[in-house]
Amino acid sequence: MKNKILLKIFLLALFAFGGMGCATSSHQIPPGQLKSFSFATGGSSRYEIRALSARQEGQEVRLQVDTWVEVNGEDQQVQINKAVNEPDLLPRLGELIREQQLSEWNGFDGKNANALDGNSFSFLAVYDQGGKIQAKGYIKMPKNYQKGRTAILNIFEPYVKKYQGK
Repeated sequence: MKNKILLKIFLLALFAFGGMGCATSSHQIPPGQLKSFSFATGGSSRYEIRALSARQEGQEVRLQVDTWVEVNGEDQQVQINKAVNEPDLLPRLGELIREQQLSEWNGFDGKNANALDGNSFSFLAVYDQGGKIQAKGYIKMPKNYQKGRTAILNIFEPYVKKYQGK
């Protein structure tokens, strides 16, 4: 329950602050370099609750993770909030946006008002020239969501393993 509340607070903050600035009006990738990337999911199972983000901080990247993993049959929460020397992380996420065509998600705001509980997501990619890609959904997801979600989790997985517990 506490995790669902934390996730809801995270999602609200993401969209409150993510709504500021210049949004791209089409499905084009904004010009410039990716400077921050946030992806959060929610659901009825702990394993569906994830908050993953990376943002440029000078020469380092601020890696923030809040997720659940299974270790030796036990549920374990992983929380990371650390400036790391991983210069390839944001470029890899930028390439993922191109390869998975996540810019097509821009402006997506899917809802199913009749559902009482289910999966949700939020996504925000911000570029250094002010453009961004932003999407969210509750029960309804954009085209190719599952494929994009899997690709995002696969990129973050080695960093979670590397910095878990450090």
